Amino acid sequence: MICKQRILYFILLVPFGCAGLHLDHYGRLSADSEVTTVFERYQVDPDSYYYISGPDCFPNAIIGVNRAYVLETTLWKKLEMMPAVLQKLVKNMRTQATIHQGFSILDTQGKKIGIWYSIPSAATYVRMKDQRSVIIPTPHIDAYDKSEKRLFPGIQ
Repeated sequence: MICKQRILYFILLVPFGCAGLHLDHYGRLSADSEVTTVFERYQVDPDSYYYISGPDCFPNAIIGVNRAYVLETTLWKKLEMMPAVLQKLVKNMRTQATIHQGFSILDTQGKKIGIWYSIPSAATYVRMKDQRSVIIPTPHIDAYDKSEKRLFPGIQ
């Protein structure tokens, strides 16, 4: 009986304990209405680097990462952001879908390290490589198509 209890303990608790070791490297995206407002008022933060994912004219997402952090990426395209550029991008995005949302990009401690703007379903995860390096995967390339199919299942 004691042997069975130990085996059960090992099977149930050890995997969860190991999984917890890896979770401490992950930050998160947190829906944030203030970030939505910042993007929709075309406000650019001079302390952030800006990146887009997807087509240049109709990005799937726009992010701003605080200059104190390095975004480890080969897929995000870095832009010199100005209010007029942000306005054009946001307006073009809104022709692809009516609902977009802002998110705060948070590190492992919940500290805000950037901002994200996309359709809600395009949000992804945040992985801290170290204290100043972050990995944020881009949304799926057909994020708008997938969103429409989820809202309107009859679309082919």
